[in-house]
Parts: sequence; structure tokens; C-alpha cells
Amino acid sequence: MLEFKPDWAEAKERLTNWWTGKPTDRVVAMVTSPRRGVTRRPYREEVPDKYIDEATMMYNVDTSLESTFYGGEAIPGHWVYLGPVPLSGYMGCEMHFEPGTVWHAKRFASWKEAADLAFDPSNRWYRLLCDLTRASLRRAKGKYLVSGQGFGCVSDVIADLWGSEPTLMAMLEQPDAVKAATDKLVAISKQLYDEVHALGAKAQEGSFDWLYLWAPGRMWTLQSDLCCTVSPDVFHEFILEELREEAEHVDYAFYHLDGPGAIKHLDALLSIKALHGIQWVPGAGASRDPMDWIDLFRRVQAGGKKLLIYCPPERVKPLLAKISKKDVCLSIGCPDQSAAEQMLHELAQIGM
Repeated sequence: MLEFKPDWAEAKERLTNWWTGKPTDRVVAMVTSPRRGVTRRPYREEVPDKYIDEATMMYNVDTSLESTFYGGEAIPGHWVYLGPVPLSGYMGCEMHFEPGTVWHAKRFASWKEAADLAFDPSNRWYRLLCDLTRASLRRAKGKYLVSGQGFGCVSDVIADLWGSEPTLMAMLEQPDAVKAATDKLVAISKQLYDEVHALGAKAQEGSFDWLYLWAPGRMWTLQSDLCCTVSPDVFHEFILEELREEAEHVDYAFYHLDGPGAIKHLDALLSIKALHGIQWVPGAGASRDPMDWIDLFRRVQAGGKKLLIYCPPERVKPLLAKISKKDVCLSIGCPDQSAAEQMLHELAQIGM
């Protein structure tokens, strides 16, 4: 049992069965809402403190945990956040903290510098990640789960290190340099995954990352923002094998499919045997109604992969009537705890 989730044993069993292909009594669903009877205090939004200061970070973690109802398979967790592609910072890019995100200054001006690409274990940002993860783990026992995972795609790291346009040009004009950098960064990414996973492996069972989707083993969510700007042929040559190697490095892997521009790579992604599922996000400007993406969901399921879908409560029944319920995980945000509890009741009635 976890303090912020008394039914954790039941949720863990259902998630384990879902990941391992065993039957579940209902659709797996992460159902969240504001916690009944709790008025959430304001978050501390000072920059950069909310990212890098332990006291500020833990105040915000406590604020979220204490004010959130975690229903179904939703987990009370703390993902240590140093930006969407923190591996860029760990590889020497200067990190710039903004109220809503973190971005990186380009480090290299020439592809000749790819030969000197190496990870420095004393990197200040990587040491900060480990320190903050350890600090949260010390406080978490019996209350919530912790993750420092989520480094970003190697192709996105390369785009940060050299710049997006120079990276795209180099894929055409200096492909060997890009591939050499990719090989080095994939090896580093796997090494750091192992190190960060080990921080919490003895203190908690299973793992999760920024999806907050718990798995009973080592879990990694893969992604590539750069993929939206390249053709399927370029994706296959420069990005696909990286994703395949990372997926094969862990027990459970998901892919963050972000927006219509990424759909052109779906068949290639479905070919990765070690990839367990696809998380769909419509992206800016696209319909957020899951009913508008039924054909996409069916393609994913026909390809033998699981689905993580963000779904408003009123769309749950129509959605589940159109796709297979077996390999779906729904993320459902409700306006209040009564609505969340009613949603769980309806999911139980729907069954499998």
C-alpha cells in the first residue's frame, strides 16, 4: 500500500497482467481528479528554483500528491524533471530554464567535433538529476514512487548539440558523422538508463517515466521530435535503429507518437518487435477528440501494440465501442473525485 494510493496492490496486479498479456477484469485506466476535501495550495513557480532547488521541488511534489485523487491505475509518482531532452544538458549543452520548459544552447559548430563526443560523469546537470532523485527516494518510502528516467531521443539530442537545421543538412551531406554521433549517444543513453534505474531499484518495484505508466520491470518511453521533419527513408536510416536498440535494452517500451506529422512513421515503429505500445498525442492544432483517431488506433492494435489514449470521461464509452479493450490504457482526467469514482464504476460495468 502507498499512503497516497491505498489500492496500490490491486492496481499493480492489474497493470502487471496488462503488460504480460494476462486477462484483466476491466480496461486499464489511469483516472485522476482533485482530491475531495483538499484545497490545493499554489505551486512555487520561481525559475530556476522549481527545477533545480530540492526544497522547492519537494514542496511542489507534496502539493501535487496531497491534492490529487489517484484512481484505477494512476500512480502517485514524482518524475524528476530537467526538461524534455535532458540528455542534451548531460552532454554539455547549457540548459536554459523557462517557466514552462527547458531549452538548450547549441554546443558544437563543426561535425569534426563528433569524434570527441563523450559523456563526463561529473557533468553538473547529470549529478543534479541523481542528487534530486536520491533526495526524493529518501522521502518517498511508503508514500509514492520516483523516477529520474526520460532522457530524450538521441536524434533530438544531436539536434540540440549541433542545431536542428545543421543536423538535417548533415543527414544528407555528412551521414557518417551523424551515424557516428548516434552510435556514441545510444551507448551513453543506455549506460545512463542503467545508472539512474539502479538508484531506485532496491527501494521500489518496477519503474515508470514521464508517462506515469507503471511497469513491473524496466520501462522506457521513446520519442523523436525531429522525426516530423524527415521522410520515412531518412527516419529508417538515422532514427529507427536507435529506437529499436533502446527498446531492446529494457523489459517494456512505449513510443510517444506526437501529432499528425509523426504518423508517416507508424509502420516503421510497429516493426520494432521490442516495442510494446504507442502513446498518442494529437499535437498542437489537431483534434483532441479521440473519436477522430479511431483508424489510427485500429492500425496500432492491428500491428500488435498496446495503446495509451488520453480520453475525456464522456468519450470513454463511445471509444471503447470502436476499438479493442484488451490492450488499451486510458488516461482520464475528471473534474472532481465523485466523477472519478463514477468513472471507475462505469469501467467496471463495461468490463472486458
